[in-house]
Parts: sequence; structure tokens; C-alpha cells
Amino acid sequence: MKSFHRPVPLGTLLFLALCLLSCSTEIDLYDDAYSDQLFVWACLDGSGELHQVKVRKAISEEASLEELLARPDAYLPGFSPEVSLSTQYGYSVLLDPVLYPPQSGTFAQDSNLIYEARDYYPDSGDSVELSVADPVTGEVVSAVIKPLGRPAFRYPFPGSENARYNFTDPERPFYISWSGGDVWVWSISIKYLDILLTGDTIYRKGTFFGEPKYSSPAREFPLEYLWNIFRKVIPDDPMVDYRMFHRFDFGIWAGDYHLSLYLANANKFNDNRRAHFCNIRGGAGLFYSVNQCELKNIRTYDNFANRLHTEDTLGYMKFSRYIYNGFFIDPDSTLANPIKLLAR
Repeated sequence: MKSFHRPVPLGTLLFLALCLLSCSTEIDLYDDAYSDQLFVWACLDGSGELHQVKVRKAISEEASLEELLARPDAYLPGFSPEVSLSTQYGYSVLLDPVLYPPQSGTFAQDSNLIYEARDYYPDSGDSVELSVADPVTGEVVSAVIKPLGRPAFRYPFPGSENARYNFTDPERPFYISWSGGDVWVWSISIKYLDILLTGDTIYRKGTFFGEPKYSSPAREFPLEYLWNIFRKVIPDDPMVDYRMFHRFDFGIWAGDYHLSLYLANANKFNDNRRAHFCNIRGGAGLFYSVNQCELKNIRTYDNFANRLHTEDTLGYMKFSRYIYNGFFIDPDSTLANPIKLLAR
């Protein structure tokens, strides 16, 4: 078994954790139908980089599916399943058990035994079957889905990063729109410099995640809404002499129909009707697919920095009236790790 001592790299799984913050997905495990049953959360990464499966064999008790998956005592003694992914064309892979340190989120809780496969690239049109087998009892649960294709920005247009956009027009606010998937979480990252009283310069990036969306794949950014995002992600730091705004990055995390159906409907019920929105045959839980896209280094008109500088409610941030247009070093990606942000 592999063991890692670093944060779980859950980039494309971000939006699931966010969705779960606002959705109750309890299943009544007192029901006999759930006694000693396999419970599965399985994520097929449409990009192919990292697929993850979390498995528990339930002991009859009252708990939510997320609580069950997080608890080490949800394992029955000697339970060590075989977890695999395969396509209809015989392209298969056996997932390895990986032990992570405690983190926050459905895929990284106190008991962090997660089954993983990296660099497994089924075509978006392939049907992929998840199989979880108990080698002792012979019990097998499974589900079949198709990988979610990569979502795409419709506006701003990909490849237009050198264009400048107006973020201060009160009549026509800046917006993003995208296509692909059935449930989404968008993100915006503010890239800026901290010039400290000591004379040192630090490259910074603050990231904000929107609420899950199930329709209308677009988001406007009126100026006051944008200022609120600045307030949420830019700290008041007495060691800062002044700051300089640089660029915006935008991201879209998309989930497929199975995840959308489960999150949008399962929380409407307080009984085992929730299970009807699961797609694991022979067990309970969910097998779904996600994918993501990014649009980096979106530039603003020069007047944006001046508005940022003169906004009274943001004065404590000490932003200069000038945009920094020089070379920018993106901070370590772990600083913007969605799971770490959720754990704060």
C-alpha cells in the first residue's frame, strides 16, 4: 500500500466537496436493505489524470453516506476490496490503495484509504465500468458511466488572454459563460503582488469558489460583487506597504448527469428514497464523472486598478492605482488547493 504525506491532489473533485456543503445526502442505515452493504463514492476524471474511489462496508447504523465514508470503524474486519475500471473494449486498470493523512472533504477525511488510478485515459465516448469486489464473500457492486468531456469557455474566448476587458461598466458587467456538463462550480482567482515594508515582494493568488449551478452556465460580475470577492480573499496584512493588481484566472469544474441528479434531488427526501438517485448496482453510493477547464491571465482596462485604489471600503488592502504588467510567478498550487480552502 502506498502512503503519501502531502495534500490530496483533488483539483477536479473540488466542486463535489462544495456541493456537499450545501446538500444533505443522508441514507437511513437502520433499514435492512443497507445492512453490511458496500457503499461507494467513485469519481472518474474526464481528463484521465486521477480517478479515485472510496469504499466502505457498512455496519447497520444511522449515518449519512459522507459520515460513513469518513469513518475508520465503518470497515468490517479483513475487508480489502479489489477495485477496477474497464471499458467495453477491454481497456482495464486495477486501482491501488493509497493512504493519505487527514484532510477535509468527502475524498479525504479521517480515514483516508482511497483507491486510485492515474493516467488512465478512456475516450469520452467509451462506457467505463467500475467494479468493487469483496474477495472473501465474492460480493461485487458495479456501475457504468461515460467520461465527461472537457467543458469549454464560450466567453471570454479561449486564446484571447491578451485582450483587455471592461470590469467597471455598470450597464454591462463583465461575465463568463461556458458549456459542457450538468452541474458546475466556477472559480475566480485574483493575482497580485504584496510589496512588504521590508522591501520584499511576494506573488499572491486568492481564489473564490461560487455556489453550485444546475442551469444557466454563466456568471456576471457586477463591480460591487467583485469587490465582495476581494473582501473575502484578500487579507488585511499590517506587513504590507502596498499591493499591485495583476490578472484574473477563471476556472470551471463540471459534473455529469449522475452527480447533478443526485445532488439536486437526493436532499429532497429524508428516507431511503434517496437511494433511487444512486447508480451503484448491488450496493449504494455514486459513480460519476468530472472535468475542468481554466482561462488564465485575463487582463482588465487600466481604469480598473484606479477604481480598486479609490474604493473607500477596500482602502485597508492598500492597492496601487497602477496594474502590474511584469513577469508573474504563480504561487505553489497547493496554496489554492480547494480542499485546503474548504478546511479553513
